Amino acid sequence: MGKAKISDFGGQEIIRGENGKLYRLPDYQEVEYVEQAKEPKRLEIKYKDILHWYYRKNLLYPKNRDLNDLMFTAGYKYQNLWHLAGYQQRMTAVLVKDHIQADIQATMNSVNDCQAEIKRANKMLKSYAPVIIDVLVDNLPAKKYMREFREGLQVLVDLWK
Repeated sequence: MGKAKISDFGGQEIIRGENGKLYRLPDYQEVEYVEQAKEPKRLEIKYKDILHWYYRKNLLYPKNRDLNDLMFTAGYKYQNLWHLAGYQQRMTAVLVKDHIQADIQATMNSVNDCQAEIKRANKMLKSYAPVIIDVLVDNLPAKKYMREFREGLQVLVDLWK
């Protein structure tokens, strides 16, 4: 890659590759300028994860843009529930001593609700659950299980209509 430095956004160096695309150092994630209403353009990672890549390439449901959108929304909701349920290890510690007891109880109730919703979704997904978890949680490509992944997303769309 060419080392043409563009700028220093948020402490991370952005370079332009030989192909003309912008990359963030040190992980070489592709970034792009994103239009915002009433604000100047800003740089954003082009593909945040596999689900986002499939969505942007219209691969979730290639024949119908609206269904592609619905499948992305259902997949994103599943990812968010998984995160809120506390199933993923946090990068930063939560200091309990600084929280009010009522807030802790509300958080625990929210975590329990999210865990219950994940269990309900996995029960509906049945055999699709492993591929859904691989792609949405572990960020692994569906590869030869793309059909099962799409069918699993359709189950989630139907569940959360």
